[in-house]
Amino acid sequence: MEKIICLNRSVLDFMASKLTPESFVLEIGGGWSSRWFMERCRQLVIVEENPKWRRLITQELIDLQGWTIYTNLDNAGWYRQAVQGYGGVDLALIDCIENMRYRAARKAWQSLAPGGWIVFDDAQRDQHFVSVAWLTEHAGDPVRLMWQEGDIETAIGRLALAWQKPTASP
Repeated sequence: MEKIICLNRSVLDFMASKLTPESFVLEIGGGWSSRWFMERCRQLVIVEENPKWRRLITQELIDLQGWTIYTNLDNAGWYRQAVQGYGGVDLALIDCIENMRYRAARKAWQSLAPGGWIVFDDAQRDQHFVSVAWLTEHAGDPVRLMWQEGDIETAIGRLALAWQKPTASP
């Protein structure tokens, strides 16, 4: 299987600009981007419900430390690790299956540290309107991360949106 990260270059560049070697990242819907994250952060929690992808990700990361993979978004273990163990997530990528996106958006928002970011891939799809509306209601207008010339062909027309959690409550 070819290992291509199916995210726009603008998404990868944006996320790279938000990460430090001390960052804590939550990836809801893992894939080839999991190794990319591990090269840029201290701790990665992956929530991946597809058994095939869990096996592939585990094989890809087996030689690295600092990551944990959970099989279920509703498993409280990842949330405890993120919030109680590290004080919140610095960056969360939502790139999971369609029917999990709304729950993923809400849970990722709850786990974010103040000033942390959520990146929501494939936000252009009609079925994500409710998730995008919910995040915009809580965080304001998003940063738009669009396909650019030179991105992988499968990313043409794709849009990711990013929201930052306020650092202080109004």
